[in-house]
Amino acid sequence: MSEIELDILRAAEIIGAITVIIVAIRKIIKPLKELLKKIDTIDRHQRENYLMTLRLTICSEEIPLEERLAAGDKYVKLGGNGAVKHKYEELLKQLDEKE
Repeated sequence: MSEIELDILRAAEIIGAITVIIVAIRKIIKPLKELLKKIDTIDRHQRENYLMTLRLTICSEEIPLEERLAAGDKYVKLGGNGAVKHKYEELLKQLDEKE
């Protein structure tokens, strides 16, 4: 074989290897995207559950005031608001009156 033919064969081998790599990457990327979507959903659900736990803690009369206030601090820091934030503010007033 001539030098040119060997160069053409080497180039073809390199192109073939690059093609295999590209196909492999594409096969990996699709499941990774799906996995990232699932992780994002799980993260969102975990945050919602955590906020719900904090809401329940804040509103529960059976839980000591200090724990309810600690939950309220976390709730507000996470961006919680509305009726539960208002309840937390009432609890803060109760603490001031207690002291």
